[in-house]
Amino acid sequence: MNDGSLTKDKEDISIENLYNFIRASLLALQVTDGFGEADFICPICGGMAHIRRMKGELYNKGDIECGCGYSFHF
Repeated sequence: MNDGSLTKDKEDISIENLYNFIRASLLALQVTDGFGEADFICPICGGMAHIRRMKGELYNKGDIECGCGYSFHF
């Protein structure tokens, strides 16, 4: 992790790719005020990805996943 990237399955996952992945998923939720579920095109592999973001009492919860292996849980 000294070079500013994350490593998964022997592949380097750059911070820029992770940022683009999360940004694309949040753009998919713009029509629902940022919450709910939506499909979007993964900017990394071009495949179909999915976001689920639920509003919580203290913290928002959800996950973003794609078949290419990119995922982010919060």
